[in-house]
Amino acid sequence: MDKRLHKIELERSELLEKLLDLPDDESPDELKAAIRAVEQRRRAALREIEADDGADDDDGSATARHRLVSRARVSDVVGAALRGGGTVGGATRELQQDVGLDVDSIPLELLRGEQHRTAGQSSAPTNVPRTGPATIPAVFPASVTAWLGIPMPTVPAGEAIYRVMSTSATAAKVAGGAEASSSAAAYSTTTMKPGRIHARLHFRREDALTLASLEADLRRNLSSAVMSRLDAQVIAGASSEGLLTGALTSATADSGGQFTFDDAVGAATGALDGLYADVPGQLRMLVGVETGRRLLTLWRANETDMTTWAFLSGLLGGLRSSSHVPATATSGGRAKTQDLLIRRGMRMDAVCPVWQGVSILRDPYSAADEGEVAVHCTAFYAFKVLRSAGFVPGNLQVNA
Repeated sequence: MDKRLHKIELERSELLEKLLDLPDDESPDELKAAIRAVEQRRRAALREIEADDGADDDDGSATARHRLVSRARVSDVVGAALRGGGTVGGATRELQQDVGLDVDSIPLELLRGEQHRTAGQSSAPTNVPRTGPATIPAVFPASVTAWLGIPMPTVPAGEAIYRVMSTSATAAKVAGGAEASSSAAAYSTTTMKPGRIHARLHFRREDALTLASLEADLRRNLSSAVMSRLDAQVIAGASSEGLLTGALTSATADSGGQFTFDDAVGAATGALDGLYADVPGQLRMLVGVETGRRLLTLWRANETDMTTWAFLSGLLGGLRSSSHVPATATSGGRAKTQDLLIRRGMRMDAVCPVWQGVSILRDPYSAADEGEVAVHCTAFYAFKVLRSAGFVPGNLQVNA
């Protein structure tokens, strides 16, 4: 960890410990102000570190890619597909070529950007009257894959292969004249083959003539649906694929009654191991909706103004809830409990490659008799945990 950030993390942890031990008859305002100031310094340090990392790129390729992403648009690819094929030019085509994609494929960087970019209404031609306000888009859960530090690289055709050094050198003090021990370097190799995620929308030809925002509506919905499904597969995918559905060894079910403030804090800080995470700021906690609601209403102690959620948000590197986390179990050995996940450190401990971006296909033939056109959006992906120590699954009993 960077020395600047390490010092700030230690200072923040000490302040949070003082706040936790503060007697009930003393005001916490001064400590809270100090924690807010330290948090601002922490964010500034993170921005400086990111800037320094970008400056280390000698050939400027990362900067050039970032500029292309900022100028390229998903609408260029979707628009060409809706028109039944056509030329994709400008920055969008340059980005496609940079990552080795066909003209009907959307670079994954653009779909990730679509989730954070402010959606504006498409401009209608000046000779077409506006028929109403902008369309209100569908709602999807916010993505947590990137927040958990899991990269989603675009890979070319073929198998995706990742190697992790599983046995490294061991240093030891050696007496004079004694022979130093040696370890044989070993690697674990993971070969990944793609699975498919598919989304399909259809529209009437009459709508295409009268609805100015049709292209933007379809683009936003398709991209959101595909990215949301990718996220759901990473967190709770079927067939033991997801982080909470078999990719990691499940934790023993909590059976100590409805969880308390101490239970929630212990579930998070128990992941601190001094190796993958040596300060609480290197831990991130992902919980389900029911757990999140209780964290928001469970107070640290009587007559205090800090909820468990607020305390954990200040203590950890991040805290989020997601509807992709499986709901509280209602039967069996895990009844009344809900799973959670602690991310330990932000190394490359898992990966979710996507093959050749996300492709768009226009189908004007299947429902031509009904005057409908279908648009298909397909992504080929895989997900694999490379080092399980980077993730700590757990659970808390939500219901009494």
